[in-house]
Amino acid sequence: MDEDLRALRRRWEESQTEEDLERYLQAEARATGREARWIRHTLTLAAFAPERVEEAATAFLRAACAGQPRSAERPGYRSELYTGYQALIRAQAGPWFSGLEEEWAPAWCPCHWLPKGPDEIDRCVEQTLAQLRSVHGYEQALVTLAETHLEVAAEGFEQESDAFEQAQLIGEVVIDLLIEATGCNDAWYHKLAGALGHVAWGLGAEFESEALELLIETRFSSWVEPAPEARAEVQSAFAQALIDAGYGARP
Repeated sequence: MDEDLRALRRRWEESQTEEDLERYLQAEARATGREARWIRHTLTLAAFAPERVEEAATAFLRAACAGQPRSAERPGYRSELYTGYQALIRAQAGPWFSGLEEEWAPAWCPCHWLPKGPDEIDRCVEQTLAQLRSVHGYEQALVTLAETHLEVAAEGFEQESDAFEQAQLIGEVVIDLLIEATGCNDAWYHKLAGALGHVAWGLGAEFESEALELLIETRFSSWVEPAPEARAEVQSAFAQALIDAGYGARP
């Protein structure tokens, strides 16, 4: 990072204004060739602060549970608590979390362990933080994968087959990460096309995913790890989509 870029980043870190952030993002995008939206995503991911979430969640639940007896909750209270708590956590987690659970990450849902009284608040917050840390680790792994292989691609491949093999490896790692994160639970594979597309975005090689989604739907199932041949077929389709979108192309 050159001195001008460092100065822009320091200015944003000190001011925390959207205007200074945008200046820094555009400058880094020009310097690195990476997309400004992707840089913003990685910055907000790195800024995730569990302690801030813990403080806000605890305060929210204490206020919500005040005066609510276990045996006589008013109608609609649980629904309001669920909606408010979910919105709070999404906001406190940061922009990196927005949309993530719907598209390419394990769903986050607090409905099974919301507190029924003040004595259950600590347990709820602990479970919230455990889930958020898990999702954050999964997302960080995807981002690291994309940025590592972007550097590999920048060095160039001697042959197109080398780029294809590298892209297959990327697909293999994404599948492994999602299996680890979901345990192959109900409809886990519905997140896979989104996860692969997310990494493709980080690689600067976005593509239309309808064909890949259809292949995944027909080859993968709930509650079972995909067979090696099914994995290989999806990895090859993903690799070809990346190559067609420009991954590994010589400048």
